[in-house]
Amino acid sequence: MVVVRQLSRKLSLTDLSLEPKIELQYHLASSIHRSFRDDQRLAKIDPVIPSSPFASGWRPRRETEPSQFWWQGLTLGRLAGMLDLMTVEPEGGDERVISFGEFERFYQEIFLDQDEMRRKVVAAAANAIYCFRPKDRPVFWRMLIAQARLYQALARSRSNALTIPDSESAWLEYLRLEDQREFSWRGSESGAPLAETCRDRRIPASGGGRAMAQSKGVNEAERPSGSNP
Repeated sequence: MVVVRQLSRKLSLTDLSLEPKIELQYHLASSIHRSFRDDQRLAKIDPVIPSSPFASGWRPRRETEPSQFWWQGLTLGRLAGMLDLMTVEPEGGDERVISFGEFERFYQEIFLDQDEMRRKVVAAAANAIYCFRPKDRPVFWRMLIAQARLYQALARSRSNALTIPDSESAWLEYLRLEDQREFSWRGSESGAPLAETCRDRRIPASGGGRAMAQSKGVNEAERPSGSNP
């Protein structure tokens, strides 16, 4: 995500109308970045997933009914805070994403950190994946599949033989999910099958993601004070 944010920032400085390929890359990168706040839009895609993370009494209810009452999204403000913590800006050099070793040390240090703000940033970012299983976080699982489609589409945009999609069927094909077996849940408790997760008249398992690719323009909504998580 750090790299995607960097890519989106650099492409925003380009006149997108002059190069359709760069415009496509910009919109795909931006859609990945914004997808974290689209949890309610994803929940409403058929088959609809009941999702009420703002409901009264969410705290005790999310322990017994996490699929509906656990917040499975993230505001862009909180996402930006986490990405900032994962970005290194060496003196005289370009910013880069922290290495796995750096992240591991950083994550361990967070538990002893006296900076409460940093702990809150990490806690909010990790909320959806805490004790994650697809059956308990079906909206987040759907989000991950949508992001996988967008990442694969972004990778395809590097091809010299790229043809910009110009119809609904072309978009469905371009946003197809490849290597579906790699996305099957392998936990001790099986979650929703991939075919069920992807099932939608507009987003078939063999290709789609149109709802995510067209997610631009939704206003960010910060949670009210004291809300989940």
